[in-house]
Amino acid sequence: MELLLAASLSAVVGLVILSMFSAGLKAYGRVRGYSGPQAEVLLSLAKMEKDLRNAFPWTGIGFKGDSSRLSFAGLVRPAGDDAVGFVLGRISYSFNAQAGALLREEKPYPQALEQPAGGPASPAGGQVLASIKSIGFSYYYFNMDTKKYDWKDLWDQDKENGIPRGVKIKIVFRGEHEDIELHRAVFLPAAG
Repeated sequence: MELLLAASLSAVVGLVILSMFSAGLKAYGRVRGYSGPQAEVLLSLAKMEKDLRNAFPWTGIGFKGDSSRLSFAGLVRPAGDDAVGFVLGRISYSFNAQAGALLREEKPYPQALEQPAGGPASPAGGQVLASIKSIGFSYYYFNMDTKKYDWKDLWDQDKENGIPRGVKIKIVFRGEHEDIELHRAVFLPAAG
């Protein structure tokens, strides 16, 4: 009787260990699948979402965007190697179609006022975050005419009276065998 009980318990413990090992191998396989371009794009998207959630309205550094680029006020690292903390500045994201690159640029406050946002995107003009095929931005707002929330492809803080309620991001990049399309809607807490 005790021998039968010991054999049963050993079998149960063995099955538990085997199922845990199997689950670990499956998780490892999924993590390995997110390497290279896909991981690069997902990390870039996470950085963009974080920056957008921390965006706020600021006179002089308006929230401006169209379907392939946007810029807004946020907290950036000050220039210089010995700089500590964050300062007010402009954060810009753009797509360079020739290089197939998503670019991010940040400028601290004094320099952010010198150059208007929305200039031509070039690889030298910012940090290359990811290699992508295309990007699309649209902006969530309350339409006073229809009394409903809606999306539009162009935003200018000076003309729209503030920052949008949210930004929809659509990124297309080349996967292993086909193009992959990611969609994210990021709502801006500072918009109210």
